[in-house]
Amino acid sequence: MSNLKGAILAMALWVGVVFPFLLSFGIDSLQQRAYLSTTEKMAELLRQEGGVSDQVQQVANNLKGKGYIVTFSKPSLVQFGEEIVIRYQYEYENVRGKQKLDTQNKVVIAKRIVAGGGGTPPKLPQTYTITTPESLNANGEYTFRIPGLNNLLRVTSNTGNTEIVRVNGEEVTVKVSKGNVSKKVQTGGEYIPADTKFVTEQKALDYNKDGYKGTLQLYDKIPSSSKKVDDFEQPLYGKMAYACQNGQWEKEGYSTGYNRYTKYSDSEGYEGYIGEKYGGTFKKIEMDYLTVINNPDYFEEYGYLNNTSQKINLKSPCSKEMYPEEGIYLEEDWMYLQASGREYFVVGKLLYSGTVQRPEVSLYQGNVTRPEKDTRTYNNYYQYQLYFEYMGN
Repeated sequence: MSNLKGAILAMALWVGVVFPFLLSFGIDSLQQRAYLSTTEKMAELLRQEGGVSDQVQQVANNLKGKGYIVTFSKPSLVQFGEEIVIRYQYEYENVRGKQKLDTQNKVVIAKRIVAGGGGTPPKLPQTYTITTPESLNANGEYTFRIPGLNNLLRVTSNTGNTEIVRVNGEEVTVKVSKGNVSKKVQTGGEYIPADTKFVTEQKALDYNKDGYKGTLQLYDKIPSSSKKVDDFEQPLYGKMAYACQNGQWEKEGYSTGYNRYTKYSDSEGYEGYIGEKYGGTFKKIEMDYLTVINNPDYFEEYGYLNNTSQKINLKSPCSKEMYPEEGIYLEEDWMYLQASGREYFVVGKLLYSGTVQRPEVSLYQGNVTRPEKDTRTYNNYYQYQLYFEYMGN
């Protein structure tokens, strides 16, 4: 009984493990030998033909039906001594499922091939290089004429992506995209670098001027004080009055307006009111009346009627008939027209005296900084250098 169990176990081991292994090994061995033979024959044919000829391409196409994918690094006939890399991909079924072989070999063309048995070597691919115009757009289509073009093999670029859109005779349209910027041109703005400077004699803790900012440190205090101001001068303004005399506007005099006190301040920090009202003095010094009246520069071209504020030309004729509304406010038997100029003139000066105060002043100093500022704007230009590889006529 034990011998029977041992026989059954041995049979199961043979059927489940040993036989599938031997079968798989056998299939792999057969497929790999056939695969190796195919690659050797293809390499030899390539050497004989001097590159990818029509016969080589036909053999590669026939192998597709047998599960092979054969590609070449140079899909044409080449010169003596050049290299062509052949890549083979092959799939087959085994006990373990689908298996894949993927290898490549390099073939060096060791003899010259003469087309048709004559003395003329086969035509070789030609190259043509051209540069696109500068453009503000990274993407675009360009059409070029390649003299003698028969078969366009490929187009490459020094940057970005290239795509052949169409070929019409010797005209080739290429689409370019995603290239690098070839040139930047500034169109506006400016660049101001960051900077730090030291400031002193500032009267505020926080500094903010001309783009510089910072918090300063107290380094001195100037106590409060007072000083006497003598003859602080301010201009005395007058306004010319005009009367209608003998049908023409003539100067009648001028009037002034002023205060007997004023507010004073200076760069040292002193300020306050001075003049009679604030314990000081006031003095008015007026120009000679006739000097002002006879000054031709003080005659204006335009003015306003006193009662109606109507704008008038002071160099034009005047009469009560021309300004009836003005006459409403005057006596029936005596029409007297008056006008005022528009401008104030300096007709003297006002002198004020008094005492002003300066409060305690704290002085600060320290480093302040200005951040970098870059407002520059640019136009980005794109340009592609295209390389065409083709077969000529």
